[in-house]
Amino acid sequence: MVPKATAVAMLMAPSSRPRSRLRPARLLQAIDEATVIDVSSHVQIRRPRDEVGAYALNLDNARKWVANLSSLEWITPPPLTVRSRIGLVTELFGHRLEAAYEIVSLAPAERLVMRAERPFPIEVRYTLESITAASTHMAVRGRADPGGLLRLLTPMIADELRESYRDDLLRLKRILESERSGSAAY
Repeated sequence: MVPKATAVAMLMAPSSRPRSRLRPARLLQAIDEATVIDVSSHVQIRRPRDEVGAYALNLDNARKWVANLSSLEWITPPPLTVRSRIGLVTELFGHRLEAAYEIVSLAPAERLVMRAERPFPIEVRYTLESITAASTHMAVRGRADPGGLLRLLTPMIADELRESYRDDLLRLKRILESERSGSAAY
């Protein structure tokens, strides 16, 4: 993927060769490559990885720490496994977005990867790593490829996702670190 600034610089640089009819195609390709969203956030949580994973990767807890999640519905029956499907309703810029996600990778207390095709292709990846026996590094990464008119909003969508991921992880950290005696009270 070519960074947006590099793509623009390449397109604006003077060329020693004559202009060709392919220049608009090159421009469209650079715009396409520059509009793929890839954002991430991470946090260190002072809890063992097994506890963080048991809470964070349990979808029944998602509405407690994912702020713009309005609802979650099982499309396939629980428990959560690879190929499970869930319906999520979220908010983006005050608009309701409905998406059916499929779980494509799941390792308890290690990772959860889910993908949706609508309203635009998106993959969300949660990963957990032990820092020490009592501390966990948790990261979330979202990759999306908005199409159509949404492509024009890519920078704003990326900013919104980045902020949302950061705030959600901080909320999760507060929840898990506020309970010192174990996970029973979550």
